[in-house]
Amino acid sequence: MAPIAPPPPWPSALPERAGNRPYAAKLGRDALQTHWNDAASETRSSHEIVAHYHAIADGRSDVSGSSFQSSGDPANAFGGEAFEASYDFPFLAHAAMEPMNCVAIADGWSVKLISGSQLQTVDQVRAGLTALVLPGMVEIETLQPAVPSDAAGT
Repeated sequence: MAPIAPPPPWPSALPERAGNRPYAAKLGRDALQTHWNDAASETRSSHEIVAHYHAIADGRSDVSGSSFQSSGDPANAFGGEAFEASYDFPFLAHAAMEPMNCVAIADGWSVKLISGSQLQTVDQVRAGLTALVLPGMVEIETLQPAVPSDAAGT
């Protein structure tokens, strides 16, 4: 998926004025035109992707793995019988798991963002550009999910 274009350079008072007048905010929202470039997007279903991964694992694909490090005798390292298990999880687009909302409070020369962001520095710079304030005047409050969204716990 192509990245979203940066926001236009709006006057810092626009969000405040639009927020105080719901109809003006609605007109602004309706005038917004979003264009997505899906040319490089994944088009296979979760089932097709899992089948492809199984084909790779079974050696029925032109994709081959490579060993990162190999030492010792891995075939006999544990002795006894080997236990083998397979777990399949559906392929999920990570973008849909990202926070889909944010609260922005613009007050004169300061801005506060409350969201579940993973890239606070980028959000701080973008919010500063949008509100026409220095990024250092943008405070970020990051909300943590109840259940971590990945192995790193972010």
